[in-house]
Amino acid sequence: DVPLSFTVNLPPQQSELVTYDLTGYDFAPVFGELHPTVNVETNVSLPGSGQDAVQVSESDRFDVDITVGNLTFKSVSGIFQPTEIEIDPVTESVEIPDGFENFSLTSAILTMTVQNTVNLPNNVDIHLEGDGGQSLDISQWLTPGTVEQPGVTRIVIDDLSNFLDPIPSEITVSGQATVGDGVSQGTVTTDDFICGNVEITSPLAMKIGETEFESDINEADLNDIDDEDVNRLNNGTANIHLANHLPIAATLTLYLGGDSLTLFDEPEVTIGPLDVNSGIVGQSGLVVDSVGSDATISLTHEELQVFRNDKLYVGQVISFPGTDGQTVKIISSDYINVQAYITVNARVGDF
Repeated sequence: DVPLSFTVNLPPQQSELVTYDLTGYDFAPVFGELHPTVNVETNVSLPGSGQDAVQVSESDRFDVDITVGNLTFKSVSGIFQPTEIEIDPVTESVEIPDGFENFSLTSAILTMTVQNTVNLPNNVDIHLEGDGGQSLDISQWLTPGTVEQPGVTRIVIDDLSNFLDPIPSEITVSGQATVGDGVSQGTVTTDDFICGNVEITSPLAMKIGETEFESDINEADLNDIDDEDVNRLNNGTANIHLANHLPIAATLTLYLGGDSLTLFDEPEVTIGPLDVNSGIVGQSGLVVDSVGSDATISLTHEELQVFRNDKLYVGQVISFPGTDGQTVKIISSDYINVQAYITVNARVGDF
């Protein structure tokens, strides 16, 4: 390699600030130095004064002050001492559906996939922390790679039951990567990276505490029904069919009223509670067939006055008594289905 060399012409009794762009040059530290060091040689050449006499005193001197700064390396090669790189904390929210607050997961799997382009020995230490006080530490050596072909390391932890009990609403991931071992030689470039993602999945094997779900509220327009029509209603029946494809029993209660804001607290008509057994569970622990339940509930003339409202709001609450500490398995195709309609007896004509 040809060393960098440049010349500065300095007028008498003057100073000069020279800035030189080092882009594209290689730096080779002096071998054996504890800190990166480069050799700098300065040669001063005097052209002379010709036939003119000049005065020189003992205080005259040449000073050269060289500073190498603002260095950003495109690549660095050599033997790297262990160097720690902090991983900025990332906090992710865990969306817990309404009514699942009393659920706990009995099995869950964490899969962390890390891509690494640094062709040096390096490892990663990851710290997971839930807002419920849970914590989990993971340490793993990473597969080295290149920018063209990153090394992929997959870390699987198949028992997260303690970390997810109770299920946190937020999980923060932090940690550090350590690059180099003080022995191996390699190259690090500005294009290198270490990145990854953490995924937590569960087959939804659960112990379920006593749980209650409020459904969305449906509404019907009753403007076509006037007070005289309602007065003709003698009585009626609510016909309800439940189909349960969940591995737990359930209880349904229907609420009817003219005010959506107070429907569940102050309904005008309450139908139920109606019970339905759990679905039929096979040897695998999964539901293989649904169980149905039919009910016919009598409605009085007074209860049918709910049809005097301009709008009829209908909501339902499904309650689960819990599994009493036993584990059940739920998959995405499990369900509970509710079908309901009302029949009425009414007076016809003037009599």
